[in-house]
Order: sequence, then structure tokens, then C-alpha cells
Amino acid sequence: MPYKPSFVKRGFTLPRPQFENTPSPAVQEDFGRELAKLLPITKGEKLSTGTFTRYFARFIADNTVFEIGIKSFLKARANPVDYNAYELFELPWNATNPNTDTLVNGYIREGSNTENYRKAVEAERIFKGLYDFLTNDGTLKTTNLYTEGTQFKTRDGKAYLGYYHLTLADGPCVGPEPIKGSVLKLYPISKVFSKFDK
Repeated sequence: MPYKPSFVKRGFTLPRPQFENTPSPAVQEDFGRELAKLLPITKGEKLSTGTFTRYFARFIADNTVFEIGIKSFLKARANPVDYNAYELFELPWNATNPNTDTLVNGYIREGSNTENYRKAVEAERIFKGLYDFLTNDGTLKTTNLYTEGTQFKTRDGKAYLGYYHLTLADGPCVGPEPIKGSVLKLYPISKVFSKFDK
């Protein structure tokens, strides 16, 4: 299925950019016009199944990350001077089922959500804010995940069965959602611990 989103929605308006230090009205108008060059795509325009590439832009003035379509991405990449207020990024995306990890003949087959999580963590190093965008827009599931005791173990070496969540800093952790001040990391079931592991 070709990826042909429509970029302009009737009645759609972009939010005004937010600034840490409020610049003059003239500067704000310049940034507003610059921001209007690339339009975010809406959820209805995104593909939801299959494997495809997603395209993102970061508005440098306020570090806002938003998803754009391929036409906008190619146009901005081909005209870097006209679109120098943005940083661009493309991310391969897997939206196939099963999205959860499964056990097949004693081996864990990685689901699409786990694959996308790994890509998002890696991408965050070079395109800050993308991980939060993906979790906030609901396409990357990081909470209320469940394991049947075949994927992870705790620091004491016991297989973990139950709910877990994924975090950017610590990876998989015990519990359906993060609890402030409490992080119990999970480790791959095949991991051999050393004295350097925390």
C-alpha cells in the first residue's frame, strides 16, 4: 500500500511556537511563518499496518517534534536553505502482528513493538524528543505490557512473570507503569550477570 498522506486539512491551524525567552513580536511572526512551511500529519493520515518509513521534523526554535509526510520530507530535504529552521529524521517502522514477543520452539521471536522500541531508543540519541513523541501519540506501547516468564529475569536470577513497562533510560522494568523513585530493572532471560552489573 503506497504511503500517500494528504498534508493540508481544511480548517487545520498550527499551534503557535513556544519560546523559553519571549522574543520580540516581529521575531515570533518570522518563526510562525517558518513553522507553517511544514504541516504535521494527523492520525487519520498515518499507516497503521505493515512496514513503512515514518518522517519527522523538529522545529529548532522550540524543539517541537512532529510527524510529516513523505512529500514534505522530500521537499524540505531538497531545499535545506528554505527549511533551515528544521531538523529532519526518517525512521523505519514495523506495524505488523504479532506486536508482542512470542516463544517459538524455545526461542523468543521479537514482536513489532519491541523492534520499534529498540529503534526509538537508538534514534533518541540523535533526534531528541522522538521517543516522547512516539509514546505520546500512542504508536509505541511502553506500559501495561505482559510477559509469561520466558523473556526476563530479575537481578536475583528469577524468571519474571507479570506486567512490565519500558523506559528510555532503564529498558524493561517491573510493574505495569513507572513509579516515581522506584526502578526495578528486568534483564533478558539469557543474560549472565557479572560484577559490573547493577
